[in-house]
Amino acid sequence: MKILNLYAGIGGNRKLWGDEHKVTAVELNEDIAGEYKKNFPNDEVIIGDAHSYLLDHYKEFDFIWSSPPCPTHSVLNYSIPRKRYASMVLYQEIILLKSWFKGKWVVENVKPYYGALIKPEVILGRHLYWSNF
Repeated sequence: MKILNLYAGIGGNRKLWGDEHKVTAVELNEDIAGEYKKNFPNDEVIIGDAHSYLLDHYKEFDFIWSSPPCPTHSVLNYSIPRKRYASMVLYQEIILLKSWFKGKWVVENVKPYYGALIKPEVILGRHLYWSNF
C-alpha cells in the first residue's frame, strides 16, 4: 500500500503502520524531518509544505493520513494576547479528500474552540477524526 503521511513530525502515528508499506512523509521543518528519517529510514521524506504536496500528489496514494497543525483551532488560541484566524487548511483538506480522493483517508485534529465546521466521523478524547471509512 502507498501511504502519504502529511505533517509527519517525528512519526508519532507512523510507528503503528508496520514496515510492509511504501510511505511518503511530508514535513516542513528540516530538523524534524531529519528525526523522522532516523526513526523510519525506509520511508521517503519530503521537506516541504504538506498542504501543497497533498493537492499536487493525492492521486498517487492508496491511503492518506493528515494531521494539520492545530494551534489556531485549539482552546489555547484564547491564551495568546492577539487573536488569530483559525486556519482553514484543515477543512480544505477534508473537502478535497471527500470530493476527489478515491482511496482511504483520515484527517485528525483537536476539538476546536468554535465547534467543528464539518462533522467528524469519530471523536476520541480531545481529538476529532474525519475519514471515509
